[in-house]
Amino acid sequence: MLQEVHLEFIDETRNDREISAREVAKLLTERFHIPVSETTIKRARQRLGWKHSPTQYCQMVREANKPKRVNYALECIINRETFDNVIFTDETTVKIQSSTRYSFRKEGEETQAKGKPKHPYQVHVWGGISRQGPTGLYIFTGIMDSVFYQEILNEQLLPFIQEKYPNGHRLVQDNDPKHVSRSTKQWMQDNNVNHWVTPPESPDLNPIENIWAALKFHIRRRVKPSNQQELLDGIQEYWNNLSAETCCSYINHLYKVLPKVLDVDGNATGY
Repeated sequence: MLQEVHLEFIDETRNDREISAREVAKLLTERFHIPVSETTIKRARQRLGWKHSPTQYCQMVREANKPKRVNYALECIINRETFDNVIFTDETTVKIQSSTRYSFRKEGEETQAKGKPKHPYQVHVWGGISRQGPTGLYIFTGIMDSVFYQEILNEQLLPFIQEKYPNGHRLVQDNDPKHVSRSTKQWMQDNNVNHWVTPPESPDLNPIENIWAALKFHIRRRVKPSNQQELLDGIQEYWNNLSAETCCSYINHLYKVLPKVLDVDGNATGY
């Protein structure tokens, strides 16, 4: 039977959130010279209020960038930012996926395994959203460098600006090296692209990240592609049906994110 001193020892191991029951049992045996099973440790942890759950991940925000995030959020709130002329852009990678992450089965039924390719075909996608709707979509494979990035902006961004924002715009992009390289900055200056600098490590402040999540869910749940063409068609189908109203809905989500940035002192918001 575990005594109070043993339970206190087990509870102190909470400083290591990843320590297993087997490791705790070993430490307990070494410290108090008593044999303890993993099952006993698991039961003791439950009595102490500990729960086992998958690790939750969030964006990484370094200390130097937290004040930048707070200042940005504060400025937007004070200025009653509407984001009316902002174009939020980004890239993502989409793979062939034909099943969702979770599925259901009745008790007593065997789990049905689904085939998963070792190296699924994937493509990269560039796009942007605004209150006027989405920009054109660019699908590509291979590596994007600064020159290639500028070609995409020339083909997809500039025509969109000329049509939807002839009287002024602000471009939001992350701080990827190819986005902020010397040649890209010069290209933007030459083509009158107004880059609105946003804080580093802040995907939660770019609503297109949620668009990418919705796109990937559409591919997994609705399209279920089995080959390259079905993947490409599914991506384009989703983008073609992306309305200005939907874009506005995602952009309005920022009104929840900005106060949260202040609440958590610039840390990850979970959005």
